[in-house]
Amino acid sequence: MAISWPWKLFGILFSRAFVNKEIYDRRKCNSMNETRLKELRLKIDSIDNSIIKMLRERVAVAREIGEAKGSRPVYDPEREMAVIRRLQDLAPDIDGEALASVYTEIIALCRSVQMKKTG
Repeated sequence: MAISWPWKLFGILFSRAFVNKEIYDRRKCNSMNETRLKELRLKIDSIDNSIIKMLRERVAVAREIGEAKGSRPVYDPEREMAVIRRLQDLAPDIDGEALASVYTEIIALCRSVQMKKTG
């Protein structure tokens, strides 16, 4: 039995509507994901701003420490390791090696400020 043309047309339109709804749903989901992604990136930007503010504060205090040290050596490996271990203990959910790498660089930055001031 052959399907009459109105039913064929209905089938074509229905299948297109179904496909278009899937495309619409995907676009809506992607749009929501993009909106969420933008929100999260703005949050990261705000956190980065806070980190920079605190880093500037740390550098300023390091400069004062350099002045307070006078002629004593700037490099204090025991103190630096103690700082890193303390921070690793504060953040056990963050990879310890990665945290040590980040703070090694931060400490080196602060040490360089002390060296410029004292050396």
